Amino acid sequence: MPMQAPAHWSSKSHADMTPKDWRSFNAEHRLTIPAGAPLPHRTWDDMGLPTVLRDEVPQAWTTPTPAQMASSPVVAGGHDLVCIADTGTGKTAAFALASLHRMYRLMQDRVIAMDGGERCCRIVVIAPTRELVEQASDTFAFLSRGLGLRVFALFSGTAAEMQHRDRELRLADIVVATPDLLARRLEAGWGGVKMLIIDEADRTLAQFGEGAVRAVLAGLPPRQTLLYSATQGQEIDALINSMSHIPITVKCGPGAGAGRGVNRATHHVEMVSDTSHGARVLASLVDRELGRRGQTLIFVNTRDAVGAVTRALQRALPRRRRDIVGAHGEDRVQREAASTALRDGRAVAVVCTDLYGRGLDVPTLTGVVNYDLPLDHGVFTADGFIHRVGRVGRAGQGAGQTWTFITRDDPGRDALAATYKRLKVPVPAGLERELAAETVPLGWGKKQ
Repeated sequence: MPMQAPAHWSSKSHADMTPKDWRSFNAEHRLTIPAGAPLPHRTWDDMGLPTVLRDEVPQAWTTPTPAQMASSPVVAGGHDLVCIADTGTGKTAAFALASLHRMYRLMQDRVIAMDGGERCCRIVVIAPTRELVEQASDTFAFLSRGLGLRVFALFSGTAAEMQHRDRELRLADIVVATPDLLARRLEAGWGGVKMLIIDEADRTLAQFGEGAVRAVLAGLPPRQTLLYSATQGQEIDALINSMSHIPITVKCGPGAGAGRGVNRATHHVEMVSDTSHGARVLASLVDRELGRRGQTLIFVNTRDAVGAVTRALQRALPRRRRDIVGAHGEDRVQREAASTALRDGRAVAVVCTDLYGRGLDVPTLTGVVNYDLPLDHGVFTADGFIHRVGRVGRAGQGAGQTWTFITRDDPGRDALAATYKRLKVPVPAGLERELAAETVPLGWGKKQ
């Protein structure tokens, strides 16, 4: 009689999973969980969410993402957490659900109260951009409706707006802010904070520096700390080492934030001869994508370039003028116009800097263009490339396409090819042909 094949992990309860089942589960979901850490929650039922939270989880979220699976048990156990997860893996919902669940349990155990005279801020979130602050506060707001919590988003505005916001700030249960603004408001009244969440820690450090983040860490009372990042470098390691408790580090995706969105996208490289050639190719690409009702982000490296490229496209495509928008981190009106068009699902091409683009979570985004290669102090940065192209294919919402513009003598060309290979993504044909032509030995098919 043939031996019966062992049951797949998906047919077993959480309690019945064997070590072999967990190895299979983690491999299938690209999870790296350290020995002795709480085991992932595979389903919403595994998480044991109370009805007031479970009822707010959208029906479209049929199953947790790996970042959500890994975060839930660690946070529920009261541990500090470092979660290294690819761009677009549901990190915002991961920390929102996990932290709200933790606060609910503390409320039930009467460790804290969130009403009456004891009401004060319990959860603090810091993020690098206004868009990410708004995204996180919106997520907390709709997930916490059943708990009746007050969520407050703190970002730059006029003096009158800031005064009004400071009054609202004192009444909030959850505060989401950029670290610079939060650090200025930590003089008093924060003794009830139970949890600090650092969202997009790599970009937060890059944008505001280590000093602003450490000021927040030092200004809050002892608490549980959660750190989420798409990449892990020396600055992240230094921040981890400064955390009050030794955190549990989980990694979601191929190789610690290597870019799952990158793997899903179809990549193209446009080899251009000069600026005017590049402008013509870009205009043709934008015209085609807008004709397909697509949504495209076009990345450049400076605010001046945002304006120049936007104007050039509008001149080249006058009938598409209203669908071409420029946005960067310091232009609030243009940022909001671009974000509204993207959220509404309108066909649009947005020329932007990294500061603006990193704050977006747009499931309908169909394309990303690296018109300028991402640079850090003049040198190509693989992390910047991953953050950009990770805008497409977000959280399993589909694939999408990316286009990267380079010249034959671009100093970042070889590093770009190495990044594709590191991510196990085929090197786009245009770049591969160019590199192959340079490696053909003299005498092969040529007269000397």
